[in-house]
Amino acid sequence: MNVSEKLKILTLASVVFATPLVFASCAPPFWDMPDTWFPFRSVFFGFPIGILGLAVYFLPIIIAAVRHAKSIVGIILLNVLAGWTFVGWVIALVWSLTGTKQRT
Repeated sequence: MNVSEKLKILTLASVVFATPLVFASCAPPFWDMPDTWFPFRSVFFGFPIGILGLAVYFLPIIIAAVRHAKSIVGIILLNVLAGWTFVGWVIALVWSLTGTKQRT
């Protein structure tokens, strides 16, 4: 299994594990608002913000994939496992920006 196949599998796994978090962040608490506001706020405000948050969360992986980083597997693991701490996300971001590129 080459690096690109590992990257695809890890990215797919991270998206599968993060998708429920995005959908959970989309729906506002239904007990705090009237029934007329629930569909409007959850669909038109929550979902785009959740997608934007997901893109920002996986930004180190995206940058590493575009730059063909040599240590992309490490960046993916750090971002998925420790990115939620913000410190881990910043380390993954810096690593993806400063890491060496693979020779093509």
